[in-house]
Amino acid sequence: MSTSDRLARAIELRESGELEQALPLLLEPRQELPDDPRVAVQTAWVHDSLGLEVEAVPHYEAALAAGLPDDQARGAYLGLGSTLRTLGRDADSERVFREGIERFPDFLPLRVFYAMLE
Repeated sequence: MSTSDRLARAIELRESGELEQALPLLLEPRQELPDDPRVAVQTAWVHDSLGLEVEAVPHYEAALAAGLPDDQARGAYLGLGSTLRTLGRDADSERVFREGIERFPDFLPLRVFYAMLE
């Protein structure tokens, strides 16, 4: 199975809630393509959904650093900020939410989650 096929299958599994099956399909492409933001964000979302917040953080950070498309970047900012808050890293969470709001000022969920820090 090609890398793009594994990614597509992993996305299908994640979207249908089959997270345990999606994760292994993402880990190999994540190593093969460490600078691919699509693989990184999918890997972050699966880790996060499985309650593996600590493991999700570097994947979120890599995805945002590599230049995600706007539709996925909004979700990555929200996911990373929320995950950092869950981990008790409030200052980091605040920074991420502020960066996300600056980039996407009309994306209301970022403002709502940011307000919950106060």
